[in-house]
Amino acid sequence: MPASDILDEHHRAAKLNALRRDIREGMESGPSAPLDIEALKAEGRRRLAAAGIVRRPPPGVDRPAPGAPAPWPPRRTDL
Repeated sequence: MPASDILDEHHRAAKLNALRRDIREGMESGPSAPLDIEALKAEGRRRLAAAGIVRRPPPGVDRPAPGAPAPWPPRRTDL
């Protein structure tokens, strides 16, 4: 067996062990909680605003009305 195959096998084994460890840590961390996506988005927007980062439309695209979803970037619907 070539050395590169042996290294690949060791790398795969290490990645699998890390995945198992991460899963075990997640299971032992306690019960899950419901995800409040709106609260998550609000927190992200707050952090961006605090950092002075503003989401701007690309040139030639009008800014949407307050509260309306931005038309950019286009959302993928084929997923």
